[in-house]
Amino acid sequence: MGLDNFKHPSVNTLPTKLKAAVKIGWYEGSAFFAIVGLLNYKWSQTGLVDLADKSMAGILVSLLFGAGQHYFRTGDKTTGSVLGLIGILQAIGAKGASV
Repeated sequence: MGLDNFKHPSVNTLPTKLKAAVKIGWYEGSAFFAIVGLLNYKWSQTGLVDLADKSMAGILVSLLFGAGQHYFRTGDKTTGSVLGLIGILQAIGAKGASV
């Protein structure tokens, strides 16, 4: 998993632009998780205080379930299951943090 994915021989068969898009997508995803981590830390201190906070939490839960379902359906059952579990935990946390 992770950067080891880029060592797979099939990656070298991708066209240059697609290979670059796949790799930068991995880095974008990593930055996304860092941002979400900081956002969750903020919410743990303040709660979900307004419509923007609640909307972001709802979109995040939807994204986790949607991505998890896609991974699961395409054969990566481990990642799909983990994202589904994280989605459940995120939803429970969001419900408890609503002010």
